[in-house]
Amino acid sequence: HTYPEETMLAIAKQLREDHTKFETAQRYLYFENLMERMNTGDVSSTVFLETSRYLSSETNSLVVLAWARQLLWFKNSLFMAENTHLFDKYMHTLFKPHIEKTMAREIEETKDWNLALFYQTMFYFGVKWRHEAALVRGKENVKRFLRGKHVNVIYLSFGLRHHKALVKKSWMKLLKILNTYPRSHIEFALIIGHLCKTRNVKQQRYILNYSLKCHKMPRSHKKKVLCRVSARNPQLGWAFFKKHYHTYFALFGEAQFTFDDLVECVTGNLSTQKEYKDVRDFFKGHPVGSGAAGLKRGLHSISLNVSKRSGNGSTHRRVDYDEVFTQFLDKLDDKELARR
Repeated sequence: HTYPEETMLAIAKQLREDHTKFETAQRYLYFENLMERMNTGDVSSTVFLETSRYLSSETNSLVVLAWARQLLWFKNSLFMAENTHLFDKYMHTLFKPHIEKTMAREIEETKDWNLALFYQTMFYFGVKWRHEAALVRGKENVKRFLRGKHVNVIYLSFGLRHHKALVKKSWMKLLKILNTYPRSHIEFALIIGHLCKTRNVKQQRYILNYSLKCHKMPRSHKKKVLCRVSARNPQLGWAFFKKHYHTYFALFGEAQFTFDDLVECVTGNLSTQKEYKDVRDFFKGHPVGSGAAGLKRGLHSISLNVSKRSGNGSTHRRVDYDEVFTQFLDKLDDKELARR
């Protein structure tokens, strides 16, 4: 239905007072309609924010998950640091009941993708906002995993992500666990992902070399290792790619989308004019194969990064979201901004 804004604001008020007046399917379809109309500019972001106020009482995990995605998107669209901080507190209030409910149960692994993603999202929020149950559960399960025990991948993922000191101390142990592959494809992907998050240059070199030499590692993960290290250390990733170019070209050069993405991720985080020239000159003397489009995007990204470093980037696109949120804040009660 194409409701006028006045009607949509009245629906937002009704949802806050008693959301069960609408069936679950109606609430989900209404949310999709709201997002579609907001994205096309048919309704304002104010309606979106006003409607979100009921979310702490929502009972359906699929609806909560859909809102979580869009609220995170809105937060990332804010430019002012103070607004980002306040919006984070607002989100904390909305999701706190869902986090506590999730942490009160023993989460079982499920083949229901949406349910698994809901649990992961609530666990992420729980750790992000320092909920004790989420922090303890994550840490305990990382310790169990390092002792060789099976661990629910939802706990393992956020335990690895948020107990950085423990993971840093156990970096080599995590690497050795890879040699027991295939325990689980998901476990393997998680471990690789967290090993690549290291900022230690020696460890970054180690995992890059390991990825090329390890015969057990699937080809797709060899690509992911290089891309993830390049995201944290663009200069090392580019240097390693150049040194082992013939190996990577033999692995991926004829696979259109794979090599296309690889070239872009290895070059796209570089940020100086000298690096731009180095990339351009390198590929003048080496075949780019199926990576031509990725090279073009990578060079474009370097140019944008050079502009940002020189202070020529523009921020006007996000200002309107800050204005909308600032006006929305005036309508909130104190209890709608979480006190930490």
